[in-house]
Amino acid sequence: MIIEPKVMVAIIVPTMNRSDFIKRLLYYYSECSIDNTVYIADSSDDEFHIKVIKEVITDVSLNLKVVYGHYPNANIEEAKRLILVEHVKEKYASYCGDDDFLVPRVLKKCAIFLENNLDYSNCHGNGVCIEMKDDPLHGKIQTASEYALLGNEADDPHTRVYDYLTNYWPIWSVRRVDEFKKTLKFLKKIPTEAFREITMGCVPIVQGKTKLIDELYVVRQVHENRFQSPSVLKAFIIDGWYASYKEMYRIITSEIELITSTNHPKLEAYVQKGFINYHTKALKKALRKKESSHRRNVKILVRKWLPFLEFIYKKFFSKGLTLPRLRNKKSKYYLDFNQISDFIENYDG
Repeated sequence: MIIEPKVMVAIIVPTMNRSDFIKRLLYYYSECSIDNTVYIADSSDDEFHIKVIKEVITDVSLNLKVVYGHYPNANIEEAKRLILVEHVKEKYASYCGDDDFLVPRVLKKCAIFLENNLDYSNCHGNGVCIEMKDDPLHGKIQTASEYALLGNEADDPHTRVYDYLTNYWPIWSVRRVDEFKKTLKFLKKIPTEAFREITMGCVPIVQGKTKLIDELYVVRQVHENRFQSPSVLKAFIIDGWYASYKEMYRIITSEIELITSTNHPKLEAYVQKGFINYHTKALKKALRKKESSHRRNVKILVRKWLPFLEFIYKKFFSKGLTLPRLRNKKSKYYLDFNQISDFIENYDG
């Protein structure tokens, strides 16, 4: 018999000197009237941003519970770890970028799934990326596209890691807090951001299966000020790149060996080949971006001067979760997406 226990999901939001995005996000969650607690892990070193965030927290306090932690000089993963260790009491948690939006209803659904399926370590729904027309904080959404989040349900942890690295996607999931803390603790010895992200994805894949449910889980915003890891084209000249790879590799293989009897040479082959697949795909993607600047310029001109052509293409010919499809009332994602898009397009904070 499937039970539906009362479960709470902590929303973890790391940020640094971006009080404008935090302000918008907190007003969104406040309007949603959620019972989740939002935990702000702030690495800001600018007093202006710290002051604004604290003022907003006070302003929304009647509708939204927010816990604030200030961790100057901490990277994004360390800030998340500290606030989890110091403040979070919930059994489940999910990471949210300060410029992104999670669907609270679906967070609860994911947590209930994990409560009833102990062989799964994380659960999420589908993702969407949006771009604003001009201002990254206000105005109309210009485009939307699918942000690929996958399931991973193989029985063997080494197979799950191989599949994950071969078909890589950043971990946007509801996770058990104890496992989340353990994963983040591993990252302290990895100097480069890219390998911290990969390791943060691989460890929960080792710990258990990943469930993808057919719901809208996250809306991510793409804009010029968004944090980006250094290009893989420059990876080999980044200080600590190989040291980071070795530590990532050690962590993953050690975690797999704790729960499986796979012989070490076979395990090494799975993890190494998986990473080679990941890095090869990332290199090809980066090279395509460099080679397609002319095509990108044409798309910009079409978008500016012939927007109806872009609309027709995306409505009738393109695949995935495009803006016209998301705004179609027949879409199962309509209510969740439009609650977020209506908020963004009417936001005047």
